[in-house]
Amino acid sequence: MLKDVTLTVQGREAEVTNITVEHGNNGLSKVRVDGVILPPKIKRRVLLTGVGGFVASHALAHLMTHTDWEIVGTDSFRHRGKTDRIAEMFRKHPEWRERFYCVTHDLTAPFSSQMIEQIGKIDYIVNYASESHVDRSQADPLNFTENNVSSTLQMLEYARKHVPKVFLQFSTDEVYGAMQH
Repeated sequence: MLKDVTLTVQGREAEVTNITVEHGNNGLSKVRVDGVILPPKIKRRVLLTGVGGFVASHALAHLMTHTDWEIVGTDSFRHRGKTDRIAEMFRKHPEWRERFYCVTHDLTAPFSSQMIEQIGKIDYIVNYASESHVDRSQADPLNFTENNVSSTLQMLEYARKHVPKVFLQFSTDEVYGAMQH
């Protein structure tokens, strides 16, 4: 608790007698200035695709640890995405559950209007969704490539219609081709 301080907000000074910070169970805080709760900082909402995959599940853990953002995850769980990765994370951090919502969806098809409503307004799209693994890309290159191009195109189309502040596209190692020795 701070007492008898001068607070400057947007270039204006104000005499303040009491500032307190109340820490919630969810890791978020409320700030009171002379008994008045300050409006919270604006939370961001992220659509994180391929959330059950190895890399995206680590990105989810990073975002949950280092932000207070709401995360909407999506994955088809047909390829290498595993619900166990997400479940284990929330077993260790049950306080994160209220900031995460998962939509099971194959991104080679557009989101339905119901899903779009469930997803809600999104500030950032982080697109990790893709089929991966070199062996599968060589064994079945047509289906592999069609899946990755189609899912990326669907996400770009979603972004075009819903205009997030940022669209980040991540890709698989197969895009780069074989290493030259």
